[in-house]
Amino acid sequence: MSTLLINEAPLMIVPSLAVKIGMNEAVVLQQIHYWLSISKHKI
Repeated sequence: MSTLLINEAPLMIVPSLAVKIGMNEAVVLQQIHYWLSISKHKI
């Protein structure tokens, strides 16, 4: 059984980044970083 309230994968936010650029921007930047890191495409 999960200790999470909702059975979803949590988003990881870097607090210092959110302070510097804003919460929404930090979420978007983290998601871009995640998808680029798992992509098999050459950039």
